[in-house]
Amino acid sequence: MNHRTAAGLLLFLAWGISSATAQPTGAEPVGRRIYVPIEDLDAVLDHDQQGILLPRAEFLKLHADAKKQVGDTQPSPHAVVVSKASYAARSVDNQIVVSATIELNHLAHGWQTVTLPFSGLAVEGATLDDKPAEIGRAGTEGRPLVAFIRQPGRHTLKLELSGALVNVGSDQVAAFGLPRIAAASFQITVLAGKHLQVADVPLERPSPDDQPAAYSIPVGGQSSLSLRFTDRRTKQESASLVFAGTAIGLYVAPEERTWRAVTSLNVFGKPIDTLTFTVPKSLEIVSVESSGLERWEIGDGAEGNTTTLKLVYRQPFNETRSVTFSGVSASVLGQAWSVPTLSLASATSHLVRVLVQYPAALRLHEVEATGIRRVAADDAATAESPVAAETLVRAGAGQVLHYAAWREKFSLLFVTQPRARELQATIATRIDIASHELSLRASVVAHTRFAALFDFDLALPVDWTVTDVVVDNKPVAWRVIPVGAEVNQLRVTFNPPIPAGGKVNLNLAARMIPVENLPIEDQPLTVKLPEVTLPQVGVTDGRYMIAADEDLDLVPEDVAGLDPARLSTAEQAAPGAPRLVYEYQDTHFGGTVRVTRKPVRVAAQTVAVHRLDRETLVSHLEARIVVQGGGLQKLQVALPESAGTNLRFSLLEPPNEPQAQVPRITEQTSVPPADGQRFWTLQLDQRAFGLVWLAVDLTS
Repeated sequence: MNHRTAAGLLLFLAWGISSATAQPTGAEPVGRRIYVPIEDLDAVLDHDQQGILLPRAEFLKLHADAKKQVGDTQPSPHAVVVSKASYAARSVDNQIVVSATIELNHLAHGWQTVTLPFSGLAVEGATLDDKPAEIGRAGTEGRPLVAFIRQPGRHTLKLELSGALVNVGSDQVAAFGLPRIAAASFQITVLAGKHLQVADVPLERPSPDDQPAAYSIPVGGQSSLSLRFTDRRTKQESASLVFAGTAIGLYVAPEERTWRAVTSLNVFGKPIDTLTFTVPKSLEIVSVESSGLERWEIGDGAEGNTTTLKLVYRQPFNETRSVTFSGVSASVLGQAWSVPTLSLASATSHLVRVLVQYPAALRLHEVEATGIRRVAADDAATAESPVAAETLVRAGAGQVLHYAAWREKFSLLFVTQPRARELQATIATRIDIASHELSLRASVVAHTRFAALFDFDLALPVDWTVTDVVVDNKPVAWRVIPVGAEVNQLRVTFNPPIPAGGKVNLNLAARMIPVENLPIEDQPLTVKLPEVTLPQVGVTDGRYMIAADEDLDLVPEDVAGLDPARLSTAEQAAPGAPRLVYEYQDTHFGGTVRVTRKPVRVAAQTVAVHRLDRETLVSHLEARIVVQGGGLQKLQVALPESAGTNLRFSLLEPPNEPQAQVPRITEQTSVPPADGQRFWTLQLDQRAFGLVWLAVDLTS
C-alpha cells in the first residue's frame, strides 16, 4: 500500500440483488471485486466528475513544467494574482451546487499554478476563459485544487462545484472550505418559508416569508463557510454585542471645568442589565441619567487613579439606550490639565467625540494630544457620531474646539491662561501675477503686550499653497489648523515664546496655479483677491500691492474694503514696482482683478547685403524688429519663392544692447508659395521683447 506503482486497493462493493423470486433467509449477497489503482483513488473519494480533472500523469508533467518555469522567471512577489471571486449557489435535492467565478491576473511568463483550497466540494466542471481548464488536485494536505495557466494577462476561471446537504432534524446544513480571496461574495436563493444562518448566526431575510429570498453574503478573506437552512426564525442571543458612541462636552472656566458626556448604546444579542464605566478620579460625578436605570454605584478603579460607575437597570435590554453623565473638576490657571475620559468595559466598539468650550477671556494652549485629533466644525457637524445639542454645556460660550478620538482612553492636555494680552500687527501683502502662475508674499510685524506670545495664526484661502514661512529670517515649522472648507489657518509656534512687550517679524510665501486660462494668451484671467487674515490680532494696519509682468494689463473690479494709495517716486522707479496699491485697517476686503495680455506692437527694419559672384548670388538678410506690448512667441516672415526651402533662420544678439537671454528658434515651417512669395513661421522658446535681430543667408 506504500508503493503507488505496485499497490492497489481492493474495494468490496455489495449490491443487494432483488428478484421476483424469494431468497432463502440468511443468503449471502452477491458481490463484485473492483481493483482501483491508488493513483486514481482520489477520483473515488473526492467524487469529482470524470473528464474534468487532468489525468495523474499529465498533472505531474504540467506541475514539473510550472516548477521549472518558476526557476527561469525573474523573481516576482506574486506570479498570479487572484483579484476577485463570486459564488452563486443553489440547492438541488440533498446537494448544494456552487458556481464559482474567479478573476485571475497572470503577471509572469510561461506555466504558472494557482492553488485554490476548496474542501468539501466536488468539481463538476471547470473552464478558463470559456475553454476547458487544465486543473487537478495536489497531493498535499487537504488536496486543494491546482489550476495551470500559461498565457499572461487577465483570465476568468469558472468552476461548477457540488457538496452535500446534511439533514439535522428538520434543518439542512452545508459546510465547506473556500480560498482566502480579499474580494469575494456568496449569493444563494432559499425557498419560501426557509431562513438562512451563517456560522449559526441568523441573517435578516430580504424577502417576505411567502416568497423566495436571495441572500448576498460577503466572504472576503474567509477560509470556510457553514450554512444552515431552517424553517425557524431564530435569534442569536448567545453573546452580547455593545456598540457605543460618546460625545464629551467640556466648558472651561477660570476656576472649574464642567463636564458632560452623552453615551448612545446599541446592544445586540443577549440582553444586559448592568454597565460599568470608568472615569478619572479627579472628576466628580454629580448625576447619571438613563431610561430604565434603577441605581448607579461608585467604586474605586483597578488602576488607583480611576473611579468606576456601575449602572444597574430594572430590566435587561438589547436595544438602543442613552446615558447622560454630569460632573465637575477643579481648574488652576497656568497648570496643565487633561480632558476627563469615559470608558466602557463591555464595549465592542466605542467612538468618542469631544467638544471643548471656553469664554473669549480665556486662552487654551494645547500641550498634548494622544489618540485624538482636531477636526473642523463642519466635519463635526456632519459626522455620523452621537454629538448632539446637549453636549454643549453652555450655549453661546465663546470659542468651541472639536476633536475626534480613535481610542476611548485618549490623552488631551491643555494649559488655561487669561487672555489679557493685546496683539497689534502691521501686514504688507504683495501679489505677483505672471503668465504661468500667481505668487503671494506677506510680511507681518506683530507686537504683543501684557502677555507672552506662544504661537501665531495666519489664514488664507485654500486655493493658495504655502511654500515658506520665515520668522526673523529663519525658517520655522508650521502646521495647518482646519477651520473651514474655504480657508486654511496656519499656526506658527515660537520656541522660546515672544515675551510681553516684544515683537516678531514673520514672512509668508504662497503660490497658486489657476486651473483655467493659463498661460494667459487670448482669454483673460479673473483672479479673486486673496486676503491674509490674522485671527489673534486686535488691531491691524495693512497694505495691499498687486504687480504683474510688463506684458500684462490689470483691471480691478468690484474692490471693496480697500482704499487706493500712491507710491513714492523712489518706489515707482524701483524694478518690479506694483501697478496697484491699497491700504486698509481692521477690515475685511474683497474684489477681483482682470488680467489680459497687452496688444502687440511691432516695428521692423530690413537690411540686405548681397555679393555677386560669377555664377552665384550670395545674400545676407536681416530684420531688426522692435517688439512692444504683449511680446511675440511666433514670427511670420515672407521671402521670395526663388529663395527655396533650404534655409536656416537665426536670432542674433543686438550689438551694444546685450540681453539677459536671446530667444531661440525651436521650429521653422513654411507653406506652399503664392504670388511669388513663400511664408515662413518661426516658433520661439520664449516671448521676445524689445529689439530682436532675425538673420538668414540665401544663395542663388
